[in-house]
Amino acid sequence: MKSIVPHYKFIEAHELNYDTKVFENAERIYFNTAYCSHALFYKTINIVRKKKLDILFINNNSVTAGFKMFGQKSGQYTDKHLVS
Repeated sequence: MKSIVPHYKFIEAHELNYDTKVFENAERIYFNTAYCSHALFYKTINIVRKKKLDILFINNNSVTAGFKMFGQKSGQYTDKHLVS
């Protein structure tokens, strides 16, 4: 995913102590509920609510299927961006 959208910031599921400053210039958060822990979800959702950010939930373990869902929600990515 990082190679397709290198300008995006990614937070790994085990990074519970991530710096919340990553959201300072964020317009939208894409959150993979199939991948992240409950603790990470609650930390993130509290920041999203506080900053009134737009959040889109993706629920998929497949990178390709996840990007298809991502593309449907954002309209930015087509099949040419997906890996097989």
